[in-house]
Amino acid sequence: GYAVLDDAGQKLLFGWFPDSNTRVLSIFRCGTDGLDCARTEVPAFLGTAGSGPSLAIDHVNSKLLLTACDDQQGVRAARCALDGSGCVVTTLRAGARVCEDYSHGLALDEASQKLLHVTLDDSGSARRIALTRCSLQATNCSTSFLPTPTEFFSNASLAFDPASRKLAVSVATNSSEGGPLRVISAEADGSNAIMRELGYAGYSAIAQYIAGELVVTTSGPFGASPSLFRCDPTAASCTK
Repeated sequence: GYAVLDDAGQKLLFGWFPDSNTRVLSIFRCGTDGLDCARTEVPAFLGTAGSGPSLAIDHVNSKLLLTACDDQQGVRAARCALDGSGCVVTTLRAGARVCEDYSHGLALDEASQKLLHVTLDDSGSARRIALTRCSLQATNCSTSFLPTPTEFFSNASLAFDPASRKLAVSVATNSSEGGPLRVISAEADGSNAIMRELGYAGYSAIAQYIAGELVVTTSGPFGASPSLFRCDPTAASCTK
């Protein structure tokens, strides 16, 4: 997600690229009520002003992990102490147009000691959904590609369920007007991927696993009401 809660430290953590001139990552560490925030900059981590990184807490190593897109450098990651200090910046996948600023997701498979990252890849002749798997140190990465819709699609969101060891990626199609909501489910390593249509939805969607269910929320187009889909872990059976 774009914000995480450090339960042990009772802090809300989120990141942002606020400055269009420097494009430097800022990490904000606040009270759980969103007040009393401290800001730390990571000069080695550049991104697109106005966008935010995806965040996750590595409970195995007590680290904060952040990933974001740099249109020219590729997918970047920062691995920091939970107070936002001591960040080490790495490149998960290098190249121009291999990621999208506002369409990426991060999840951790702690049982397998893996970082999972999804984004949209525009480096080839057609847009693709790229799944990158790395060590929890954000090194030793490999990338594979998931099934893609035939329509225009955007706003990829990633969820991972440790219990079923399934991952899910939701994408909105025909996003300017709303369109069919697509969900790709796969094993933790990206294998056995299947794409399903959940129904008509808005121009953005967020996927997450809650108590063993895949829950996908979508915004409605042009002021329409949001929608919520509840599914089994593979999205084979859903209710709206």
